[in-house]
Amino acid sequence: MSGLGVPLSTAVANKLSPTETPDFQVVRPKVPSSTSPKAVERNKYGQRVDRLDFKSIPRDDLNRLKKLKLCNYHFLLGECPNEENCYHDHDRKLSRQELHILSAIARMTPCRFGLDCDDVECIYGHRCPQSEPGKKTCFRGETCRFDPVAHGIDTNIVKVTKI
Repeated sequence: MSGLGVPLSTAVANKLSPTETPDFQVVRPKVPSSTSPKAVERNKYGQRVDRLDFKSIPRDDLNRLKKLKLCNYHFLLGECPNEENCYHDHDRKLSRQELHILSAIARMTPCRFGLDCDDVECIYGHRCPQSEPGKKTCFRGETCRFDPVAHGIDTNIVKVTKI
């Protein structure tokens, strides 16, 4: 909870230092009631397992979208909490495929809650997208943005927490 009694979104909390509190609340788009509940998928160790399919995304498309500097909050969550001062693009029209690619790009940024994150709307990465199950490192080695524990994660989903 912020000082105003407003719950902090994990997405907003990821951008704040522990001493900062926002004077706004992230508003997420309404999900039609006909859709199934959102869920956080976990492996047998209770670690969050986000489905990552970077191999299906053409590298040229990934790099092209990265260069556009699109606002993840705006396009993936429906609203940017800092739209007036945000230096990322909010004005483009994205195709479904481009939204999928942007979602993958967002997963390249580590979530500050890591493998324990329970936020079903979290857009950040919980395991290194370059790591393979069982391997405790990736090709980036010590320069990887993800913590060492975010490598080699078992990706077999055995538990689902519905929210």
